[in-house]
Amino acid sequence: MALPLIKRLGTVFAVALALRVAASLWLNLAPAWMQPTFFVVTADSATYREAALGILAGQGYRLSGSEEAASSVAPLFSYFLAGVYATVGSSPLTVSLVHSLIDAGTAVLLVLIVGTCFARRDGPTDVGFLAGMIYAVFPFSVFCAPRVLKEALAVFLTVLSAGLWIRLLRCTSWNAARGWSLASGLALGLGTLMRFFNGILFLTVVACDVALVARRARGPWLLGATAVAAAVFAVVLAPWLLRQERLFGSMVLSTHGPMRYLDRANSIRHLPETDGYYEGDRAPVKNPLPPPRRVTRRVTRPGSGGAEARHAVEAWHNLATHPLHVLTMVAAKVVNMWRPVWAGSSWRGWLVLGLPYLALLLLALRGMALAWREARADRLACPTELAAFTACMLTFVVPHLALYAMIRHRLYVYPFLAGFAAWALTRPPEVRE
Repeated sequence: MALPLIKRLGTVFAVALALRVAASLWLNLAPAWMQPTFFVVTADSATYREAALGILAGQGYRLSGSEEAASSVAPLFSYFLAGVYATVGSSPLTVSLVHSLIDAGTAVLLVLIVGTCFARRDGPTDVGFLAGMIYAVFPFSVFCAPRVLKEALAVFLTVLSAGLWIRLLRCTSWNAARGWSLASGLALGLGTLMRFFNGILFLTVVACDVALVARRARGPWLLGATAVAAAVFAVVLAPWLLRQERLFGSMVLSTHGPMRYLDRANSIRHLPETDGYYEGDRAPVKNPLPPPRRVTRRVTRPGSGGAEARHAVEAWHNLATHPLHVLTMVAAKVVNMWRPVWAGSSWRGWLVLGLPYLALLLLALRGMALAWREARADRLACPTELAAFTACMLTFVVPHLALYAMIRHRLYVYPFLAGFAAWALTRPPEVRE
């Protein structure tokens, strides 16, 4: 007999929190010779800490004393970090423990979301509980949660955004959808301020909602709910965009816009990166490719429309003149993001991180095929919600092929992979081959 929902949520939360707290204590307090080469504090951590301390000192959001320098870094995590410093202390261990609590909450959200998306017409399954447990014990997530980086909170907001959107899709009228549309827009806005890349998820939500109405899978009320979510999303982003307008004369989300990454990550001036990290400009080309085209252009501010247009032109020039090199760069991004572990990892890294990841990936791929076969056979109660779940996952997979990719970006995909892996493990006997 399945456990009551509250006990399932409590069990998943307790297991996830216990493992992450243990990892936090180990990574922060154990002697160096006992620790893996998995640093809690990184170069990016120093950037966030500097900005957080500046906020607490009343200097506003700055890096190296400059507002402009901070304009390419999403601000919400630094403000969150400042709040943690002000309330419970500034040690890395304190931040690790707070992150552990948040990431355990992600596992709980996953129980609810997956339980909805994979519900069967002929009765309940334990797929949501199993998905939460898979995420709770998954080593990559356990060891990444304690790090002084934005991922723990960003993944939580990502999963929350997906869950609220999926809950919105279950409504049948505008009256029922009002509250969910407000919450969805708020979560999407906060997720974007935590990580600019999450703005693509907002575009995915809008595009899918319009498509559902056009296909008459949902009523016209969904367009109104989407408009409300978009308005809330805009309100949440407004203070940041007005700041950018004051500094740069245009409401750009980041001075490192998508066209900049599209240009530089596929440039004929650089070699592919396949070690699991992404540094962008660190690998100059050593083979004799022709020099980039010289374009006479006006000096433009970073992130402005002119700068983005220039990068778009250069990106098109890269593709038009050296398509094979661009394809090589795309293939390298696939390797860089989906390789089991980072280059130079020890056998322990392969054992603790690599093998569970490979098992999760194989199970998830099988689960995707089985879930969509069930949906086509009309055995799932919520096929639209399953499609939304899949669209959210692809949002954090496909754009990285064009922009930039590293192993750390998989953290946003793991919750969705856990859902499909759980489905592969709980597939009903009557559909087994």
